[in-house]
Amino acid sequence: MTFDPCLDVTNGFLQQAGLSEAKIKRWDFIGEPTSMLGCDYTTAEKTIMIRTGNDTYENQLVTDGALRHVKNTDLIKINGREGFIGPNRLGDEDCTAFLRTDYGYVVVNGGYRLSTNEVQRRGLDVCGEILRISTLIEPLLPR
Repeated sequence: MTFDPCLDVTNGFLQQAGLSEAKIKRWDFIGEPTSMLGCDYTTAEKTIMIRTGNDTYENQLVTDGALRHVKNTDLIKINGREGFIGPNRLGDEDCTAFLRTDYGYVVVNGGYRLSTNEVQRRGLDVCGEILRISTLIEPLLPR
């Protein structure tokens, strides 16, 4: 894995993503044959988890898509990079986006730490925010 979600994000990315004041927590899983590196970014309003893994993108598309209960995933392209996005498989209050890399994938997952009423009152779109953050992180990923 040539991208580390804790070390390879820039201050510019954190600012644009609204995470410059976030509390950061490292989250890694080193296994055999697959491993993941990750960071959780938590602010007063949202928690964003960025992970990278060396399992195949195709396996993630099949596995993650099969576990969704609200709706199927939507295929996306960000700067020509394949991906998919949809409500989190554990519930529709969070959203998840996967982006293909040459070694596997990067996943951006998260949601708002606000009441459902506050999210609705402010017209916040969790999948729109995850797509926005995914678009910001894509140029940092290896080709």
